[in-house]
Amino acid sequence: MSMKFLAVLAAATIILAPASLARAQDGSLGTILVEYSPDTIERLTAPEMERKAALTVWDALKSEPGLALTHSGGRAEGTISIRGSNRYQVGMYIDDVPVATVYRNEFDLTNSMLFDIESIEVSKGYTSPLLAANNSDAGAINMRTHKPARPLELLFKYRNNFDRSFDDQGRMYGIRLGTKQRLFYLQVAAFEERRDFFTLPGGFTPGFYEDGGRRDNSDFKNSRLNFIAGFTPTEDIDIMVGYVKQEYEKGQPFDAAPEGLHYYRHWRWPVYETERFYLNAQGEFLDRLDVKLMAYYDKHTDMSVDYRDTTLTAKRNPDRLYDEFTKGLQLRLGYEFTPAHRLDASAGWRRASHKQFDDYNTSGVGGNYLAEYDIEDYLDLGAEYTFKPINELALVAGTSWTKVTPRKNDYRRNGTSAFTTLDNMQSVENKIWNWQLGAFWEFLPENQLFATVAKKGRMPTMRERFLRANNNSTAPSNPNLGPEKAMHYEIGYRGKPLAWLETVASVYHSDYTGKIIQISVPITNDRMMINTNSTKIWGFELGAQAQLGEMVLAGLSLSLLKGKHVLDSRDTSNEFFDEPTYHGTAWASITPADKLTITPQIDFQSGYRVRMNNSVTNQTVDFWEGGFVTADLRVAYDVNDYLTLEAGAKNIFDKLYSYNWYYPQPGRNFYLGLTAKY
Repeated sequence: MSMKFLAVLAAATIILAPASLARAQDGSLGTILVEYSPDTIERLTAPEMERKAALTVWDALKSEPGLALTHSGGRAEGTISIRGSNRYQVGMYIDDVPVATVYRNEFDLTNSMLFDIESIEVSKGYTSPLLAANNSDAGAINMRTHKPARPLELLFKYRNNFDRSFDDQGRMYGIRLGTKQRLFYLQVAAFEERRDFFTLPGGFTPGFYEDGGRRDNSDFKNSRLNFIAGFTPTEDIDIMVGYVKQEYEKGQPFDAAPEGLHYYRHWRWPVYETERFYLNAQGEFLDRLDVKLMAYYDKHTDMSVDYRDTTLTAKRNPDRLYDEFTKGLQLRLGYEFTPAHRLDASAGWRRASHKQFDDYNTSGVGGNYLAEYDIEDYLDLGAEYTFKPINELALVAGTSWTKVTPRKNDYRRNGTSAFTTLDNMQSVENKIWNWQLGAFWEFLPENQLFATVAKKGRMPTMRERFLRANNNSTAPSNPNLGPEKAMHYEIGYRGKPLAWLETVASVYHSDYTGKIIQISVPITNDRMMINTNSTKIWGFELGAQAQLGEMVLAGLSLSLLKGKHVLDSRDTSNEFFDEPTYHGTAWASITPADKLTITPQIDFQSGYRVRMNNSVTNQTVDFWEGGFVTADLRVAYDVNDYLTLEAGAKNIFDKLYSYNWYYPQPGRNFYLGLTAKY
């Protein structure tokens, strides 16, 4: 079955890719869809993010080939799936620096704003071995910070959002000021987004905790300050230091399921803060040697407050505070022996620390105490060799090795009990060796075929290893959880088959062993993380962008996926849950008059199978979450070179849809905005 599936997809790739092998003409279609370097990175640039009216990284990644938006309704976090992965299998980086919360190793993409981001790099399967290990066995998202390039740069942006009744539901505003001088550059960016509520689609059927209309507990306030300073003594040396301070407060919309399937959680997050200091220095020496040094300290604090009901008055459990930090450094060296031979290597170390405090003062019993304390050290080594037997062909071999050393795992059930230490953590498998091979052939100018194979792996997160079976447990349910391992295979094409058409297309197969999932133990219904025997995924991706005359730039993306789990004896199902079998988008940027751009966009996604627990019968329930089609529209008018006005509508037809069952997305909504730049 799998070979037939791959054969069909391979044929489709060949047919859809080089529709014409004529030499492409010089010129750009506006947004850079592909680049012809010896990697499989896909880059989203500022024009692409602007076309989507994206304010956050989650918005920007919507409908990208191979990427499916997901949503953690129980935590009100926006996440993504790369080719059937979950959020714990996607590494997040900013300027090559790993970023994530320590305990869960996840990153909320809905609070990651784009105001100071120049571009986003997406790797799927085949991922640079020089990046620090950050649970990237499915892929990686690497965000690049904007740097000033002129003596004076100024950007101001404001947007006001309205629900389907044109009630004011929130706004975003920010300012970025920068300068580039001969020996240095400076930039400061400050911005804030806040939402008072969003309104559900008119077709929503009231659930046990949600009656429709304005979504209960859906407000948030997100403020961020980013400062960078760079020293550039020569054109080949850039020494940048940066500081980031972010404060985020949010409500968590209640589960909207009917009685029986409703999820008992009434939370708010009054504290969700990040503070980051970093150094990112790079230089080229002797025209052959590249050196890059990174050092960073990343502190994260968040507090969840658990209430008894939707009134958010009486508390059900103690307030829980996570106090975490990551500190580390990495050195990279690259040397070009000849134009045909290049070697890159990296070495890095980092420490991850997590403390959990439970405050029983809030519930009138006991007091605030340290409930869990975890420390881990990571050692990363990586290397990549590039060989060009001819100018048009690049052969790349890469490898990386990571060792995770647990330094502490102390926990206790309450403030009066003694700490328990897991003494056997050193014996747990704690080393990951990855390798990958790639061939990249530019058979015609701006037309490239590539084939890659990559062995990837990740260690379980702290949460996956130390998760308690239930709230009364005194020990982790599976501290000896093993690592995930994956083999990724991909064949693809990217290029310009015609002067007016850019295309990327690929088929892939991923074979995971030991993939980590959470199950409910029969009879006791305790939660437990386990390693599955096997997870197999097959897929096809297509992205195309065409310049249709002088007035229209149009695009299309399509992702197809098929997968199955083979679990152990505790769960005999092989169904593949929570992942659509297809999704994509179609859009066009139309310029009917000078300075006016109209951009309609249609996004579509298939349904997917869901497995959850019935809170009344305590039985596992499988059901199908339906697919959807949504439509958006953006209109932008350039008043002059310095001022742009915009207006738009999202979910125009007020479609009821969700990325996480019973956590529906907003109904029809509108926005007005302006962008001033110099």
